[in-house]
Amino acid sequence: MSLSWKDAVATVLVGAAAIVTYARVKGFDWPLLNSWRLGTLVLLVLGLGTCIMVGSGVTPTKDGWTIAATILGVLAFGLALVGLVAGSKIAFLLLAADIVALWLLSTIHHIIAAGV
Repeated sequence: MSLSWKDAVATVLVGAAAIVTYARVKGFDWPLLNSWRLGTLVLLVLGLGTCIMVGSGVTPTKDGWTIAATILGVLAFGLALVGLVAGSKIAFLLLAADIVALWLLSTIHHIIAAGV
C-alpha cells in the first residue's frame, strides 16, 4: 500500500467532518446542522464516503490494522444509529472522534506500508 489520491480525498472528507463538528458544537445556523440528529446524518455520509475512498480496491488482510479498523467501524455504525435515533450530542461527538481515529489509523498504516 502507499499514499494515493484516495487518501487525499479521504483527508478532505475528514476535514469536512471536522468543520461540520465545529459548526454544530458552536451552534452555527447551517440548514443541515440545526439538530444533533441531522449533524449525525451528515457525519455518517462523510464517514461512509471516507471509508469507500480508502477501502475501495483493497483486499483486507487479517492483521492488527484491519482488526482495529473493523472495531472502530462497528463502533462508528453503532454511534451513528444512536445519534440518529436519539439525537444525542454525545453520540455525535464520539462519532466525529471515531471518524478521525479511523482516518488516522488508515493513513498511518498506508504511510508505514509505503515506507515513507
